[in-house]
This record gives sequence, C-alpha cells and structure tokens, in this order.
Amino acid sequence: MDFLDSLVIPQSPDNLILIKFLLGLSWLLLIPFVSVLLGITTYSIYMNRKGISEDDQLIISVSNSIIEIITKHKIAWFVLGIIPLLSIGFSYVQLLQGLATGISLYIVVALFLFIDCTILIFAYQYAFKLKGLFDKVDSGMFNTDGVDEDSKRDIGDYRKRLGSLYSTASKIGVICLIITVYLLAVVIDVSYNTSSWNGASLLNKMFSLGIIFNFIQFISAAFAAGSIVVLYYFYRNNSNYKIENAEAANTVRNYSLVISIVFLLVQPILIVLKIMVLPHAALSYHVFLLGVINLSVVFLLVHLVYRMLQDRSLNYSSSLLFVLIFFFTFTVLGDQISFATAAKKQDNVLQKEYEAYAVELDKKLGLGEIVVNGEEVYTRVCSACHQFDKVVVGPAHKDVLPKYEGKMDDLVAYILDPVKVDPKFTVMPKQAINKEEAEAVAAHLMELYNSKK
Repeated sequence: MDFLDSLVIPQSPDNLILIKFLLGLSWLLLIPFVSVLLGITTYSIYMNRKGISEDDQLIISVSNSIIEIITKHKIAWFVLGIIPLLSIGFSYVQLLQGLATGISLYIVVALFLFIDCTILIFAYQYAFKLKGLFDKVDSGMFNTDGVDEDSKRDIGDYRKRLGSLYSTASKIGVICLIITVYLLAVVIDVSYNTSSWNGASLLNKMFSLGIIFNFIQFISAAFAAGSIVVLYYFYRNNSNYKIENAEAANTVRNYSLVISIVFLLVQPILIVLKIMVLPHAALSYHVFLLGVINLSVVFLLVHLVYRMLQDRSLNYSSSLLFVLIFFFTFTVLGDQISFATAAKKQDNVLQKEYEAYAVELDKKLGLGEIVVNGEEVYTRVCSACHQFDKVVVGPAHKDVLPKYEGKMDDLVAYILDPVKVDPKFTVMPKQAINKEEAEAVAAHLMELYNSKK
C-alpha cells in the first residue's frame, strides 16, 4: 500500500507526539472491545450449543441474552471498532513513513474482516431470535388452527434454514474475529520489531515468537474478559438483566468464574514471555516496570475471582471489571512504550524530513528568508535627517563614515543604539529598526562611501 505514503505530510515533532497519543488511545479503545466481542460471542455460541444438546430452553434463552450484551448498542461497533482501526492505520502510516513495514496492509485486511464479523454476528443474533419465534410456533405456543398445511411446511422450512444460518454465521463470524485478532497481534509486533521494517516479506513478518505470544495473550484475555463482562452484566448488585431461573443463573455463574480464573492464570506466563522475546531496540526500564505492574494487576484479578468462587458471592463483579480495565491499560501502555523506544531513530529521520519540507514549503509560498534592502530602509528611516555630502539635522555621512572603515559592527551598534558624539549636534533618536535592517543600512552607507572616495 505504497500509495498511502504519497498521502502523508511530514509532521512537526509536536504533531508526532500528538499522533502517538492518538495511536495509544486508539489501541486502548480497540483491544478491550475486540477482546470482549470475541469472548462474548464464543460464550454465547457455547451456551447455545449446550442448551440445544441438553434440550434446555432456559440456557438457549441465556445465550441469546449474552449475545445481546454486544449487539444492543450498534454505535459502539463503529466508535470502539472501526474508528480506532482507521486511526491506528493512519497513525502508523504517518509514524513509519518510508518504511516497508506492511502494517497498512494488515490494518486494511483487519478492517474488512472486522466489518465482515460485525455483519455475521448481527446476522447470528437476528437469526437466533427469529428461530426462537418459529420454535414457539412449531411447539404450539401460538394458535395456528387457521394456518393451512403449506404455510406450516413453509414455517418449518424457514425454521430449519434459520437454524443453519445462525450456526454458519456464528462460526464464520468467530473465525473472522480470530483472524482479525491475529492481524492485530502482527501489527503490534511489527511496530516495534525494527528488524522486520525492511527486507522481510509480508508473509515472513506474520510469524514470530513475539506474534504468537501476543496472539495467545489476546485470545486468553478475550475469554477472561468475556466471562468477566457476563458476570458484571448479570450479577452486579444494581443489574436490570438478572437471570431469573436459579439453575441457569448458577450454570452461567460457575462457567464464567472457572473460565475467568483459568485464562487469567495464563497471563503471568505470557507477560513474562512477551518481555523475554522483545527486540533489544524495544526494551527499556519502563517496559519492565509496566510488566511488573501488570503482573500485580493479574494477581489481583485472580484473587478476586478466587474469592468469588470460595464465597459463592458475586459482590466483586464490579471491582473485577474495574481492575480488568487497568490490565488492558497497562498492556497497551507497555506495547506503545516498546514502539516509542524502537522508533527513536525513525523519529529523528521524520524530524529532518519535516525541517526540509518546511523550508521547501516556505520557498513555494514565498515565505523564505527575506532579504532586507538597505537603501530602502535608509530612504524610509534616515534620509529625513541625513545626506551624504551636507549637513541637514545630523552631520554629513562623508564626515563621519571614515572612522568606521573596517569597523562595520561598531557602525551597526551605533545605528541600533545612538550615543552623543559631536557636541554640535543633538543625539540621534533611537530608530525602530531591527538588527538585520541596521546591518543592511550600514552596508549601504559603506558601499556609498567607498564609491565616492
């Protein structure tokens, strides 16, 4: 996607700092959102299949309620998904201008996959609801005495097709989401792996230990995050979406807690492994410090989930979600610091390019270095009181300039800050001119003096 480089305008150092801030903020919005999407969708599909296999309509109904957590607010998919993806893509194009990283291609593919999975997950939810309605018709919950046999067969046929549709849509939607997650892991790794910026093929850049650890951390965090969001959504004290059936509520509670603690326990290992395989150019004291802080956050999450398992209480569900936000924040911050550390040389290159661009732009706009015309300044400022060969208000130049031969700096200093020299004349008032104008006037006077010798 080299054409994107042609759209990039060199930015000042201050603007580059702003772009990095925007990049970090975009990741902070995108990673938790995509993690929750993957976790919630997978959770809903699992509960749906569990309900079908056990012929438990309550569990099937719960699975529908779970998918509604992420489909209820459609604008969130745009604000927390599509916009951050676009922002991340344009930020990297700007910050890594001139480097063959391939990040722009990965982001574009991830964006299209994310849009595909959005459509499929909504199709899954709507097909799920429609199938539920047809199931009720088929089970006799609605009076169908006035419906002819052909219509009943059509209802049965549509019911089967909807079952196939939501099953297929959910599977492909999750696959698209998993590939999107992998591409995001690739982008994160490539952003601070300077050895892959030039020379390696796009395919080779997609496979490394760093990418694999990023991907596994992303997936495990997604399953943990999805379960924690379910706990918060259904079991917080002031929730309006509580599961009324006690058996179904216990099933969801136990499954959520077990999944949360299992995938949270994987995180400390992955945090350490990620730091171990970081390129030398991306390492810094801050990365290690954030790693230690994130380990502490994970242990706190595990402790809260364990307490909920032990006490059979869900009073900590709000605290759990709050601490989870800190986990994602420190994870993103660590990745962005690694990128900032690795990109220091690139920053210097961009600064030099900006300086050259600024000079060229000034020339094109006629804002380059302004040449001061000494004769014009003299005529405007000095000619009212001075002439070369006769006294006006001040002395004639031909009488005073000889003492300034070879002493141009002294003449400039006098023009800028006059002092009384000859008692015959009053002190010259200080003129409203700058140093460049004074130098130009001095040069003009000495040139005039030399020409009339």
